[in-house]
Amino acid sequence: MLPELNYYARMARGYWQFLRAPLLADPLGALRRQLENRAAIFLDLARRAIFAQPGNPYLQMFRLAGCGYEDLAGAVRKNGLEATIEVLRRDGIYLTNGEFKATQPIVRSGRHIPSTETSFANPLVGGFFEYRSSGSRRGSGGHCRAACHRVGQSPAPPPDALGAAALRLGRRAS
Repeated sequence: MLPELNYYARMARGYWQFLRAPLLADPLGALRRQLENRAAIFLDLARRAIFAQPGNPYLQMFRLAGCGYEDLAGAVRKNGLEATIEVLRRDGIYLTNGEFKATQPIVRSGRHIPSTETSFANPLVGGFFEYRSSGSRRGSGGHCRAACHRVGQSPAPPPDALGAAALRLGRRAS
């Protein structure tokens, strides 16, 4: 009974936070700023969610590739985010869909990297709304959503309103 009480208490708190979270006055501008600063955002996320988390499977991939945070940051500054991501992929720092879902083992350089379904949950995002997917392919799975997701409740912008062409995002924008 205690787990159920905790669940409903989290849901009530999450619902309250969700209702109180303001919608952005300029959601398009917020998205544009995120796109313009994606390299810095990527590096901050990598530092906090990968390199500061000893059990993160990505950290083990970075170590096997001989790449530390300073190496990553230097490569992004020197070569840009897109080029760096291509190099990381070639160096074995990637996941297949099966690896991400923990239906296939992660093996890099002949070494098995342990992971579970929850290994890739972002430790920086706390969720109060818990929901389950129907699991049409692999059974149901639990997920959390934080009040900050309310930002995405604005109407979709028109095609290329974010300036995807100007930011050279190519096929990623479609």
